Formats: sequence, C-alpha cells, structure tokens
Amino acid sequence: MSMSAYEEIMLALRFFFDVEEDENVNEIIGQDHDPIGTIAAALDDYRSVGDEANIPASQRSNQK
Repeated sequence: MSMSAYEEIMLALRFFFDVEEDENVNEIIGQDHDPIGTIAAALDDYRSVGDEANIPASQRSNQK
C-alpha cells in the first residue's frame, strides 16, 4: 500500500528540517514566508535521495 500525499509530505519535511515530530514541522512551516516553495523543495530533496531519506541529516555524508 502506498502512503498518502500528506504522509509523504510530512516525511519529506521531517527529512528536510531534520526533525522527528510533526509539531516541529508545523511550527517551522507556519513561520515560513513561502511555505509552498519550501514544501516543494523538501519533497524534491526527499525523492532524490531514496533510501538515504531514512538517515538523519546529522549522519548524512552530504550535509546541507
């Protein structure tokens, strides 16, 4: 079964911001001046790394 769009977006944003809780994502996005642009960038980034998306940013070899 595939995940919903909401689930994929939240996973992408947690990956992008290197946070573990949805509440943290909501707080960050709520303060963003271009939330749609940030969500799109996060989703593109998340999709481009494949399995590496499960590795916290602090442990990735190519830090942002």
